Amino acid sequence: MRGRRRELWVRKDPQLGTPAPDHGPRTDGRGLRSGIWSLGSRGLLGALLWGLGGGSALLYAQVQSVGPFPLPPELEPTVQFWVQVFTQYSGRQALIVDADAPHRVLRIVVVEGVDPTDEATQQAVRSALEDQVRQVQAALDDLDRRGVEAVGQSPQHRWLWQVYGPEQATRPLVFQEVRNRLRIQWGHKEKFEQALRRMYRFLPHVRAVLAAEGLPLEVAYLPLIESGYNPYAASFAGARGLWQLMPTAARKMGLTLNRWVDQRLDPLYATVAAARYLKQAYEEFGNWPLAITSYNHGLEGIRWAVRELGTTDYVRVWREYRGPLFGFASRNFYPEFLAAVLVAGSPERYFPGFRPDGVWEFATYVVPQEMSLRDIPERLGVPLTAFIQHNPQFLLPAYFRNVRVSAGTSVRIPLQASTDTAVHVVRPGETLAAIARLYRVRVDALRQWNPGLLAGDRLRPGALIRLPSGELDVGSAP
Repeated sequence: MRGRRRELWVRKDPQLGTPAPDHGPRTDGRGLRSGIWSLGSRGLLGALLWGLGGGSALLYAQVQSVGPFPLPPELEPTVQFWVQVFTQYSGRQALIVDADAPHRVLRIVVVEGVDPTDEATQQAVRSALEDQVRQVQAALDDLDRRGVEAVGQSPQHRWLWQVYGPEQATRPLVFQEVRNRLRIQWGHKEKFEQALRRMYRFLPHVRAVLAAEGLPLEVAYLPLIESGYNPYAASFAGARGLWQLMPTAARKMGLTLNRWVDQRLDPLYATVAAARYLKQAYEEFGNWPLAITSYNHGLEGIRWAVRELGTTDYVRVWREYRGPLFGFASRNFYPEFLAAVLVAGSPERYFPGFRPDGVWEFATYVVPQEMSLRDIPERLGVPLTAFIQHNPQFLLPAYFRNVRVSAGTSVRIPLQASTDTAVHVVRPGETLAAIARLYRVRVDALRQWNPGLLAGDRLRPGALIRLPSGELDVGSAP
């Protein structure tokens, strides 16, 4: 653990605000807070906030739909919560929420001074957050036992009573119910702004594919919540690419996945597959909320929900379906999507000074005859790094083996020389040793040119690896 040792301390703001129960604590225009608590002895945990003052105005104009996507009034608090997660709560803020009503934020913990590469620090944060959850559970237990008599015990007790006390008359076990469904949700403000900027590299191309497939253009915002618009994103479950497609689903939608090629990593091929999936889902369920939700929960999962409830009414599925795999992520997927559409529609409103990335520009080259993969950029006079960046579907083993590419295959080449040609973008599963082998440079040279690399050989998909251009050899691999 790093940093100067600090003693535990507690400070309370003299001005106390009254929160709005349905929207949970947040800073109002005056920045009033009912309590600020600092936890931890090494600067790991900063302020703990709850019961922030004032009413909570909607962060978007109230509407009944967002384009062709309905926004039922029952979803408004949840959609607003996700707008806040994407635009107000930072990646240092951990929200303890009611999983069935995440807009009810019961406690906010601000985590500071964390080294993301330090496993000991990460374990300390996890332990501290678990302790925070236990404190909220203890307050809920106290209210369950003593009722209104416990309200004066602490600001946390008062806040929980304001939120759930009115329901106790009709739901005597409400505090125990909430106790068993607490969840930690991190803020995404910085990451979401990065994703929005990155989105503009691909947005015109993605929209063109969606238009050709007859889908609403707003579907282009779905990768914001799937991958953060990172074409190299990878999940532990095996999903890959901009649209986070699983292998089986990708193959069903016509993509090629083998030792040499993974078209899920190509933004345009992946968009075609995702569009075909969503079109099929919409045709089956007859509405966009269920079609979008199936992108997370699967076609068969939504079929089970429809059969069990006997309806394709999304609000009823959202409220009533309790399938074992229909958890927090699936239940919130459509509200998250709506929030992403609302924010992406006017990013300057939520992120003042917002500046999008430039559009990905390329030319398409059709291979005239069968040739080796590495011969293509050499023949065209394109640096290997630039060719790899523009054709992410080819995996590193394809370059090592120098596989044959069939006549008629389309590849992309840059329109002009790029300042990033001496940079390699890491794809899922790649190692520093494999990248060194590809470009025929030494591993220690890569480490010297990239001092921020971890001591091990693990690389994050999407990371940029600077190449020692003076030593670069892009000849055929042995």
